[in-house]
Amino acid sequence: MNQRAVRRPRVTVIGNALVDEIVTSRGRFARLGGAGLNVAMLLGMRGVDASLVAAVAGDEIGMAMRSALSSSGVHLVEEGEAPAVTARAVVHLEGSQPSYEFGGRAYLSFAFSEEAARAVANSDAVVVNAFNYEDRAQARSLRALLGGGHPWRVLDPNVRPGLIQQLDLLTTNLEDLLKVTDILKVSDEDLEVLGGSQGTYPVDRLFGSGAQVIFLTKGAQGGEILTAAGSRFEAPAMVASADIVDTLGAGDASLAGLLVSALAEGTEDAGCVGHRRDLAELDWQVHLGVAMAAAADACRQRGGPAGPAPAPVTSTARPTSV
Repeated sequence: MNQRAVRRPRVTVIGNALVDEIVTSRGRFARLGGAGLNVAMLLGMRGVDASLVAAVAGDEIGMAMRSALSSSGVHLVEEGEAPAVTARAVVHLEGSQPSYEFGGRAYLSFAFSEEAARAVANSDAVVVNAFNYEDRAQARSLRALLGGGHPWRVLDPNVRPGLIQQLDLLTTNLEDLLKVTDILKVSDEDLEVLGGSQGTYPVDRLFGSGAQVIFLTKGAQGGEILTAAGSRFEAPAMVASADIVDTLGAGDASLAGLLVSALAEGTEDAGCVGHRRDLAELDWQVHLGVAMAAAADACRQRGGPAGPAPAPVTSTARPTSV
């Protein structure tokens, strides 16, 4: 009897790797973090053949990041010149909700090397988060990289209000990139920031730009999946407020969970990259439930999924330009 060989799904994540200095009423602690690092590690931990395209510093913390990525089965694609010192974000936790200040260079300037392009071309999905959408040249380079449409193209704007200098430019570049995006992950907070003085950014406008599936996270209200075909799926949050330690990394965890579940259904031929079912055919109610369960697991952990930083907190970040 013939049995088709099963291979692990392949995902390339384009994002950042930094240290979160977490400030609470009880003191400070430091964790490895950054949306790129979080998503790549979570995918690797769940059996995905994951690669992270990022610049990792050459300091002690950078070495710890390399070790953590390797232990999770994630291949690091070094992007550009590695910084001497790992960038930091100060995360203020009032209750369970974080707010951020950034020190150092918050966003990497991607050159998209041949190795990065090969990783994307050989993947079933590519995830982009923590990207400088205000840099027009960078946005054009990313659109060119994603323009072939071979893997599922997943975009998470991961908007940080303290880093925005030109909201109109950010929105214009983001809408342009949505023309080469299949799945958009966005939070209700992202929509409020993107809407600016006009109010919450309308979801219909996101579909008009080209996205086929929108994964909307709504904090304690759970999440939704909306499709360009008009389908809508809802799921509640799966963690009680009393069980929440903090919400750091919950959005990253939900996206990783969604992708792991969707790829398990959506890759038709396990032996060949690119043979995938149409996104509209997938059972998004099931995948949304997996995403909400993953977010709940993250909320029960302290400081996100990547682990503690090896060095003590010695500095305080300040908001920085991009």
